Amino acid sequence: MFSVTILVAYDENRVIGNQGKIPWHITEDLKLFKKRTIGHSIVMGRNTWESLPRRPLSDRVNIVVSKQYSLDPEGLMQTINSRDQNGVAFCVESIESAMYFLREKFSRNRIFIIGGAQVYKAALDLGVVDKIIVSKIKGSHEGDTYFPELDDNWCCNELVVYDKFSVVEITRS
Repeated sequence: MFSVTILVAYDENRVIGNQGKIPWHITEDLKLFKKRTIGHSIVMGRNTWESLPRRPLSDRVNIVVSKQYSLDPEGLMQTINSRDQNGVAFCVESIESAMYFLREKFSRNRIFIIGGAQVYKAALDLGVVDKIIVSKIKGSHEGDTYFPELDDNWCCNELVVYDKFSVVEITRS
């Protein structure tokens, strides 16, 4: 059975990005992200992929959802040039294709959706998300990209509080 989790960092106004970049740099949060995702599959949109300082993220299966990359003749995937032999990246055209591809081709039991806003929304709309883990950044930041609003079918549980952020787990009620 697959577990699909959204990993997101947002501020008090649900800001997740500004001009294609994360509006803060919190080393401890980045370390938590790496610890959670190592050895698992991560799904992201093209903008998130292009914003990564190093591609693909190592020791993970990187799935990029994009209609802008040309796809292989079967229409499912294409290996993206990899500078890191420990990570692998594939391109698919939709969240549905990403879920199908991961279930059929990889035996990994955890899938993390790591952004951006359109991919988060598509996964939530598809109903494949079991849980959301939020690094809730303290304060307000300038931004142009937001995490989607959730309906009333989700409940929150604060897991841990750090100086600059807290970690909240959101599950379906």
